[in-house]
Amino acid sequence: MLEDHAVRYSHLNDRITTISLQFKEKLWHQISDELVAYFKEKAFDQGENSDLLTLYESLVKGLTHKLNPIKYAILTVLASRQHADIELSIQFLEEAKVRLENYKDAVYLCRIAQAEKKLTLGEHHDCIQILGEVQQQVQADSDIDPKVYATMNEVFSNYYRRKEDQENFYKASLQFLAYTPSTELTSE
Repeated sequence: MLEDHAVRYSHLNDRITTISLQFKEKLWHQISDELVAYFKEKAFDQGENSDLLTLYESLVKGLTHKLNPIKYAILTVLASRQHADIELSIQFLEEAKVRLENYKDAVYLCRIAQAEKKLTLGEHHDCIQILGEVQQQVQADSDIDPKVYATMNEVFSNYYRRKEDQENFYKASLQFLAYTPSTELTSE
């Protein structure tokens, strides 16, 4: 599958070569970082593109217990964005949630992504219900990854923006910024 990507995305050949070598050498930590960076490339944002879904199915899906669970969940969320049908995307995230059931932070990220999809569908009640459930679970747990807090607050801020609730929008946005490393922020 990576060979197809090398042909289609020749400008990403260095990254593709690195991923291939890391996979052959079984460098799971390094490959998870490289895959996340690869999945975030702008080349995959254009048009009706399902290349990440195909790569996910052929390479990433089988690495559930080898990759960092948070990074695996991030890859799943990034791949889910290529589903043309949002309902299929929600189902895709649900299947990943089952594979990640022993890793609470990763499950939270999948649930939050499902809430984001519900918001996209205009199902505001379902979105806030999922976010509320995740928020309760996160507050009851200790040692939660900051990525979970950042992602949860980002979706909360999008929800409140849609609802035109400025006070909660700004609170959630500030919480998002507080939990997001500055290296992950863009000018947008």
